[in-house]
Amino acid sequence: MPKSVRPALAALLPFALVLGGCSMLPGIPGVPDPGEVGEGTLEQIIEGGSGGGVDAEMGQLPAGFPADVPLVAGDVVVGFGVPGSGEDPKDAWQVTLRVADEAAAGEATRLLEAAGYTNAMVAWDNGTYFVVVMSNEADGGWHVSYIVTEQ
Repeated sequence: MPKSVRPALAALLPFALVLGGCSMLPGIPGVPDPGEVGEGTLEQIIEGGSGGGVDAEMGQLPAGFPADVPLVAGDVVVGFGVPGSGEDPKDAWQVTLRVADEAAAGEATRLLEAAGYTNAMVAWDNGTYFVVVMSNEADGGWHVSYIVTEQ
């Protein structure tokens, strides 16, 4: 994975875990309960760490989310887009969906393969995007989180 993509992945991973309902990180000081975070608060939290311009959406995909990244069937819990900046501007997005069950969560990798993505260790790669997929059981249901970065 190119070094220029790693900062975007590193910046999005904590938000994907916490906002996606990951129960592996309970009680982190200063991190609000995902159920109590509104769009404005979410954008303020993320903008503080990213330099601004973040598109945070509750219940829908963020603007510009790539159409050629296949998503499992489910309801969008949260999504956000972070515009690239600096000398090597690469946009990035994070989306978390609530899915029916563990089998639905397991469909994520099959859908990526069917769309022409190849597994590149931690991420899936199609020559245009890197996609990291995580699934977990939390709050009585299954969630699938996608982190997508431009190459």
